[in-house]
Amino acid sequence: MDFDEGYRLATEHSNEGVIIVSGDKRLFINQRCIELAGYHTAQEFDKIPFLSTVHPDDRKKVKEIIRKRQSGKPSPSLYEFRFLRPDGSIIYVEVSACSITYMGQPASLGYLRDISDRKQAEEALTNSEAKLRKEQNFSQLLLDTSPALIVAIGFDGKTLMMNKALLDTLEYAAEEIKEADYLTTFVPEEDRGMLSDVFQKIIQKRIATVNENRIISKSGRTYLIEWHGRTVSHEVEGSGFFVGVGIDITSRKKMEEALRQSEDKYRTLLESIDNGYCEQDLAGTFTFLNDSMCRIYGYPKEELMGMNYKQYTDKESGKKCFQAYRNIYKTGEPGKVFDFEIIRKDGTKRHIESSVSLQKDSAGKRIAFRGIVRDITERKRADDALKKNREELIKKNQELEESRKNVQLTLERLGTAYEELKTTQAKILQQEKMASIGQLAAGVAHEINNPMAFIASNLGTLDKYIRRLKDFIRTQSEAIKSLKATDAIEKLEKKRKELKLDYTIDDIDLLVKESLDGSERVQKIVQELNRFSRVDDAEYKDTNINECMESSINIVWNELQHKATLHKDYGNLPPTKCYPQKLNQVFINLLINAIQAIEKKGKIKIKTWEKDGSIWVTVSDTGCGIPRENQSKIFEPFFTTKEVGKGTGLGLSISYEIMQRHKGEISFESKEGKGTAFTIRMPIV
Repeated sequence: MDFDEGYRLATEHSNEGVIIVSGDKRLFINQRCIELAGYHTAQEFDKIPFLSTVHPDDRKKVKEIIRKRQSGKPSPSLYEFRFLRPDGSIIYVEVSACSITYMGQPASLGYLRDISDRKQAEEALTNSEAKLRKEQNFSQLLLDTSPALIVAIGFDGKTLMMNKALLDTLEYAAEEIKEADYLTTFVPEEDRGMLSDVFQKIIQKRIATVNENRIISKSGRTYLIEWHGRTVSHEVEGSGFFVGVGIDITSRKKMEEALRQSEDKYRTLLESIDNGYCEQDLAGTFTFLNDSMCRIYGYPKEELMGMNYKQYTDKESGKKCFQAYRNIYKTGEPGKVFDFEIIRKDGTKRHIESSVSLQKDSAGKRIAFRGIVRDITERKRADDALKKNREELIKKNQELEESRKNVQLTLERLGTAYEELKTTQAKILQQEKMASIGQLAAGVAHEINNPMAFIASNLGTLDKYIRRLKDFIRTQSEAIKSLKATDAIEKLEKKRKELKLDYTIDDIDLLVKESLDGSERVQKIVQELNRFSRVDDAEYKDTNINECMESSINIVWNELQHKATLHKDYGNLPPTKCYPQKLNQVFINLLINAIQAIEKKGKIKIKTWEKDGSIWVTVSDTGCGIPRENQSKIFEPFFTTKEVGKGTGLGLSISYEIMQRHKGEISFESKEGKGTAFTIRMPIV
């Protein structure tokens, strides 16, 4: 709860009117004061200037007292004036006033009491002095009906009379207080000496005075009373006496003390906090501020008071402040003005953050702004430095991440290069192996070719000689028959049959023919071996793919004929440019794999055809097929399902690369236990 709300609650149920004014402007008023002025609501009362509610004969006096008090000049703290009420009636009020600062403005605080009854009582008492004996009953009635506390005390301190209001307060009957010593009966012991001195001054100087002192009721309850005392010149029962008219100010004093404590707490709090506190009117001009504001803004208090926000901000910050204050005024909700700059008296700039709320009067009208101000310059610098460091850190992290990625990429490239190196090394070994095999084949072919040359030549010569011998034997037989030498003829026929000469002569022709066919086949195999031995020949030339396939079949024929029946379905293919020796290597690999996939006896089918500008080749077998889990890996280097010593796992990998080199494709379909079909597509060039 803030100070205004606490004070409002404290005065809400007071029997005294409470009003705070600055000039002719009311800053605060409680309901009791509104009622004293003859109005029902604060809204009705707010429509009338304060001095207009004062009786015309008293306005000048009240206006002068308020002016003096607000300007700091001596002025009465206790005075009276009359309210001129809307219904034309007049009410006397007594004002106990003091100077305060309210919402950053110099103001006057007044406690108003209805003293109309006291005035009537005083007038009645004054009039009764001359007519006391004649009008005693009437005076007593008047005194008893007055709400004011009235007492008459003899100069000897004896209680002469109390009116009903005072008797009720002290909880006594009239007969109980007759001749009672006032000081010892109704005044606390610690106040008696002070009050005795007051009595003596009144007696000696014969003057009226105002005094505050406590009284004690019969039950021990203490009240603080403000007495207006004077002496009466007539003597009663042989001496003069005091007359005191009092007002119970116990509640008022408690409220004043609460107000003083709240103000002290409020002031101490504002001056002890490091943050600045300020109050500004609706135009943005300072009306109140604490010392921290002066420290933050760099101005002495007397200069900063009355300054407008436009005087210590640049255009941009001034616009930001205006927009924020306008939004707070429109919505009525507290808000913040974030990070605007102020220009101090020495020209330096500071970054400021302010929390702002509206001040309202008792009628809820918006009358001012108040705010807490924080200097965030160092925090701003720290935030900027932190932001810069964070950006640098992010940049460094990005550089490190980039370096890490580069290192990772380099490692991956090294790993790939290492794998490629291993593959290349294996391929080189394979090529060297194939080259060695080729050299060996070339050597063997050369060694076979020489004897086969003279074997073939000798077989040709032998064929000629045999034909001559057969011709001679036939001529000889005819000559012998012509001589008609029966014995000799019979003897020769017998020998001829014995030696099976006719069968031998006929069989010699078949043997020579078969030998010539065999030598021709050996020569053909030697030719294919010579071609295979040239695996590193990089000649790119027009080639008939069917011929390449036939050449590959001849090389593997010896192994193929014992394992499978070969079915060839060659299409009519146009020549195409390629590396024939490389294609031979692919075909040989596919044929060998097909042969090795067949366990006992099976079928191998070769089909070639032309379609869509490409040559297609299929090599299929009825072997064991490829397991599903291995099908995705068969083109990987070193992957093999063959036993150790029967394969390196490079055949299909090399075949795949050879087909890529020819801008072609190699694919397969396989069912486990059914067989495999490899298909090659190669564009016609």
